[in-house]
Order: sequence, then C-alpha cells, then structure tokens
Amino acid sequence: MVGGDLSLQTLVDKDDAYAMLSKFRTSAVIATVIAVVIIIALLGMLICVLLQPLHVMTRAMQDIADGEGDLEQQAARLKQLVGSFRI
Repeated sequence: MVGGDLSLQTLVDKDDAYAMLSKFRTSAVIATVIAVVIIIALLGMLICVLLQPLHVMTRAMQDIADGEGDLEQQAARLKQLVGSFRI
C-alpha cells in the first residue's frame, strides 16, 4: 500500500476505560470532605482564641456592674484588655 492511510484501532471496554477516572473522582471527593472538616475545626478553634479576651472583658465588666471584686483591680484588667484591642 503506497500512500494509503493506516490506522490502528483498539477496542476497550467502557467500564475499564473509566475505572481509573471513577477511582480518582472518589478519592478527590473524600479528600475534599476531609479538608473541609479540618478547615472548619481550625476556624472554630481560631474564633474561640480570638474571642477569649472579649469574653474575659465582658465577665470583668459584669463583675464591676454586680459590685463584686476590687474596682481598681478590675479597672486595671480592663485597661490591659482594651490595650490588646488597639490596632
């Protein structure tokens, strides 16, 4: 055959051809779910750490309002906490 077009064709089962793609998709979905759960947990911990000074200040102000504790000591604690909120 001079100048003729030659082609090689193979027959592959559709399930075999897409098996690796299906495995990859499944592992990608699992990895994404795990990553989202880890990110949500880390964000929750970060929010707790960031809001802790605000909770302490709120409790100290509540103690002052209730008349509990030394007012000078509470004022010093509040001054220290407010200083940590400066930008």
